[in-house]
Amino acid sequence: MSKHQISMNMLDGECIRVFTDEHGQISLEDKTQGILYHNVEVTLLFPLTKRRSYIQFNTQDEKEIGILRNMKRLDEASRDALTAELEKNYFIPSISKIHSIETKLGADSWHVETKKGDRSFEVTGKRRNIRFYPNGLVVIKDIDGNRYEIHDIAQLDAASRRILDREL
Repeated sequence: MSKHQISMNMLDGECIRVFTDEHGQISLEDKTQGILYHNVEVTLLFPLTKRRSYIQFNTQDEKEIGILRNMKRLDEASRDALTAELEKNYFIPSISKIHSIETKLGADSWHVETKKGDRSFEVTGKRRNIRFYPNGLVVIKDIDGNRYEIHDIAQLDAASRRILDREL
């Protein structure tokens, strides 16, 4: 292998089992090699655009176990355990309505409604912290590093779209 090639260990969903152990930690079993990894770290390589694909598994000491291209070939129990872990690690409240966006001392104070209830947060640096993606997806990062998303701007009510348009 030349020094410019990158080696990746791609995992086959049919050859692994993902589960939550008795301590509530994610574990991975490589069924072909008979290796069991406990307290595995699960990372999405593309957390904003591919939430069920390109999932990296690392050991506790950050050594790569491998990358799962997608969950399709996992058994149902493994898929459920992995989905629950990803939802826990990558929880991003979805904004369904914008009540107001007010500018105060260089920060925009957002008052929104999410599926988990009303939220308020502050955003500075609109260009850096508000990202627009294809299909109307918008991701907003607040001053504390928390992320919020609007799945599709077109699905917002007219009043919310007007507030968003006025501020951006």
